[in-house]
Amino acid sequence: MASGSLEFRATNLDCLLALVIAFGLPVACGLLYPLTGALVPLTLYYGLCCVGIVKWRRGTLEYRRPKTWAFPIFLTMIAMQLIQQIIGFVLVQPVPSPDAVGVLISLIVWAPLNALMEQLSWIYCYDAFASRFTKKSQRIVGNIVGLVLMLSLVGLIHVLFWAKFTPAYSPIGSFFLVFMALQFVTTGLYIMLYRKVRSMIPLALVHIISDAGLVLIPGFSIFPYLLP
Repeated sequence: MASGSLEFRATNLDCLLALVIAFGLPVACGLLYPLTGALVPLTLYYGLCCVGIVKWRRGTLEYRRPKTWAFPIFLTMIAMQLIQQIIGFVLVQPVPSPDAVGVLISLIVWAPLNALMEQLSWIYCYDAFASRFTKKSQRIVGNIVGLVLMLSLVGLIHVLFWAKFTPAYSPIGSFFLVFMALQFVTTGLYIMLYRKVRSMIPLALVHIISDAGLVLIPGFSIFPYLLP
C-alpha cells in the first residue's frame, strides 16, 4: 500500500476486504434496513466501507485536484448521465404527495454526500485485484476480477438495499433496456476516468447527476426512511 500516493499497490488483505465489501456489505445493509431504517446501513456503507477502510488501506480518499480532466471521457459520461435522467422521466414512478422540504434537503445534503461516497468503495474493490499483481497475465485476470467485483457491488447494493426504499423504475420496453445499458457502461467508465484523472472529484461530479435526478424527478426524500 502506498500511503497517500498516486500508486496503490494492493495486498492479499485488500483482496479479502474487497470481497467482503462487494458481497457482504449489500447483504448486511439489506438485512439491517427493516430493523434499523437506512441510517445504520448508510453509516456502515459510507463511514466504514467508503471512508474508513479506503482511507486506511489507500492512505487517502483522493479528493485532490485532478492532474487532467480527461474531457473526452468526462463529457461522454456527463452526456450519458443526462440521457439517463431524461429516460428517467418516463420510467421512474413518482412519489405520491412528495414532501417539498424533504426533497430539497435530500437534494442539498444526501445527493452530494452519496455522490462523494459511493465510488470510493467501487474503485477500491476494483483496484484491490487490478493492482494486486505485477505479471502481465496476472494483471489481466486481476483487472477482470476487479471489474466483476465492482459491478457486483454496484448491482447488489442497489438490488438488496437501495431498491427497498428509493423510487422504482418501470420496465417499459426499449426505454428500460437503454437505461440499463447506459447504467452498465457508465459504471465501467468510472474506472477509465479514474485511471486518467487520479482524482475522485470528476467521478463525484458525474455521479451527482444521477443522485440529483433520483431526488428531483420522482420527488424523493430519503428522510422518512432513515429510521424504522
